[in-house]
Amino acid sequence: MSTRANKWEYLQLGVIAAMFVWAAVKWPSLPDRIPVHWNAAGVVDGYAGKFVGLLLPPVVTFAVYLMLRYIPRIDPARANYPTFAGTYLLVRTALVVSMAFSYMVAILAIGNQGVVPKDRLEIGAVAVLFVILGGTMGKFRPNWFVGIRTPWTLSSKVSWVKTHWAGDVLGSL
Repeated sequence: MSTRANKWEYLQLGVIAAMFVWAAVKWPSLPDRIPVHWNAAGVVDGYAGKFVGLLLPPVVTFAVYLMLRYIPRIDPARANYPTFAGTYLLVRTALVVSMAFSYMVAILAIGNQGVVPKDRLEIGAVAVLFVILGGTMGKFRPNWFVGIRTPWTLSSKVSWVKTHWAGDVLGSL
């Protein structure tokens, strides 16, 4: 792995570590039961204990990191990953950062009821993630785990390239 790739790996691990630190910092100031789900109107409709509400999101983010980090090793088309390694690393990093941002905004919103515009911030984070995904779609090469995977794209390199080029254009709008 190159030094540049290592920097991105360290960034992802640092963001995940920051999530755990954030949980430790916020632990004493939050009630025993905290909101963990908001409906479309922004009203809390789900609660969990502090342990689940504060620690499950960083654990899930770390699991996603590990899955995306090691999934190329089991991909039948693993030989193609080096051709889009930088793009794959960018997408992995964007996903981890997006998950961490949503987590931190949610914890801020719990601690400061009504002060943090949680809905707007999270919609913005998802929009940025979609723009990054859309803008990188054309750089993905045939594989079984990342991209637009249909029977046609998986069986034809021409179909894969054309579909992902269209995904790149449409996702960047």
